[in-house]
Amino acid sequence: DPLRQMAEAIDRKLPEEKLSLGKPRAQRLRETLEANPSQTIGNELTQLGQPLLLFCDQFEELFTQSPPERAAAFRSVIDAIRQGKGLKLVLTLRSEFMPQLMEWLGSEAFEASLLVLDPIRDDGRLRKIIEGPADEAGVAVDLLGRGDNDQLGRLSHRRRHPAAANARAAARMLAPTCSRSVRCSARAPR
Repeated sequence: DPLRQMAEAIDRKLPEEKLSLGKPRAQRLRETLEANPSQTIGNELTQLGQPLLLFCDQFEELFTQSPPERAAAFRSVIDAIRQGKGLKLVLTLRSEFMPQLMEWLGSEAFEASLLVLDPIRDDGRLRKIIEGPADEAGVAVDLLGRGDNDQLGRLSHRRRHPAAANARAAARMLAPTCSRSVRCSARAPR
């Protein structure tokens, strides 16, 4: 249920509740997201400070794992986020689901917000994209050779941060990518 997942994500980021108000806060958030998404997004997400980037990875799961009525209810939440002050939304999904996303969002909203990343066809560019943020995060990347072509191997955690597998290191690798995509979307014609 995408509404439940969004409510749980918001709940994890909000300050701890001092008083118990019957139902768990995540359940109350889910109910208010469904009943009045604009008010809920405005009231709850603004507590987290601004600007706020909401990153929804593998968004195709909305189409593959949610009943159509749940996906339709979640659309109003996405609209509320897109209209929210100081909120930025990044959705990632596999390219074969782009037509479904366009139909779900509507062609005008889809075209106004689309930022397509070019396919990576050259090993040097792939290395740069992966190794740059990894190096900034202190994570070594081992590219293992497979025949004539090098393929991305595995992350090793031998260099500066022995515990680089933790979420902080992963976030440091994601941050430069998000920053670059925000700069690109700011320059993209609307």
